[in-house]
Amino acid sequence: VENGNTELEGLRKANAEHPIEVTGKKLRDLMSWVDRPITETA
Repeated sequence: VENGNTELEGLRKANAEHPIEVTGKKLRDLMSWVDRPITETA
């Protein structure tokens, strides 16, 4: 199970660093009408 957790964490990190996710986070930060807080994994 721990190996799976390590792999999952790696996949989450890779997805969070994907250019579309980085751009989306910047855009969401500009949207004051969006409910907060936004989690990093959203």
